[in-house]
Amino acid sequence: MLRDRLSLRRSAAITEDPFDPGLFSMIDRMRLRITRAYGARAGETPVRGLTQESGIEIESFKTYAPGDDIRYVDWNAVGRLDQLLTRRFVAEREIPVHLLIDASASMATPAADRKFAFAVRLVAALAYIALNNNDPVRVAALHHGPAGPQVMESPMLHHHGRFLRLKPVLADLAASGRTALLEGVTQYLGRHRERGVALLASDFLVPAEVYETALSRLLAHRLQVHAIQVVGEEERDLGRTGGRLRLRDVETGATREIVLSAAQRRRYAAAFAERIEKIRGFCHGAGIGHAVVCPRDGVEHCLTQILSVSGMLRLR
Repeated sequence: MLRDRLSLRRSAAITEDPFDPGLFSMIDRMRLRITRAYGARAGETPVRGLTQESGIEIESFKTYAPGDDIRYVDWNAVGRLDQLLTRRFVAEREIPVHLLIDASASMATPAADRKFAFAVRLVAALAYIALNNNDPVRVAALHHGPAGPQVMESPMLHHHGRFLRLKPVLADLAASGRTALLEGVTQYLGRHRERGVALLASDFLVPAEVYETALSRLLAHRLQVHAIQVVGEEERDLGRTGGRLRLRDVETGATREIVLSAAQRRRYAAAFAERIEKIRGFCHGAGIGHAVVCPRDGVEHCLTQILSVSGMLRLR
């Protein structure tokens, strides 16, 4: 019975619609967990450590000064401490959300894993969550095109009523070309100066110095950064692949012949797990959120379980 339910969930995950109203009704109460991001414009997202004169949740107190609004004087403190104190409230800001997708050819390989299609669905859901909480969103896809590094992006959307404007943008995306994480991030940051939150969805199949520099540049831009590592099932354990093989790099076209034995499969699995841990270790050391997601688990499971447990999302 459990196997049947798991099979049904995985089957549904493969055919999920990025704009399925049923999914959105399940995540209506979710919001991004904001810990270090700041916004310049007034909004609805509480920002810890930043105060304002009025609001809902008290953050701190300060000594009354001429010109302060007398409505916010804490008269209990006056009676207990004989001090004139005014309440300061948790600031509420509009937090720009930057959703970056690795659109290189490796995100479409192996085809059975459907990593890129899943990443698009996940980004659509994250955009919905942000807009539903009145935080503006921009989606950008990064890859190397015929003319070099390319960044295909949506406009910054400021209202949940404009969410469907992402539909043609996401429908036009396809995974192709070489990975352009570093070049794409650099190009994107050169165009946009808004502080806020950046989430990068990628398989991170690049040398460590490339993804480390790309993520560090996002941090240097004073963004709260999360890395979402998309890992396919067949990619993780090679499925039933074995014997004499000719491998072709989908991004460079380079080929190599190998004999894949049981011992080599074990070495591959160990190296794959080590790579994930290396990325996780870098992210944790740099103060970057990190989560490993698998397309077979489905978007709903990844949002409500994996990304929530990792600290990227929470219930409001």
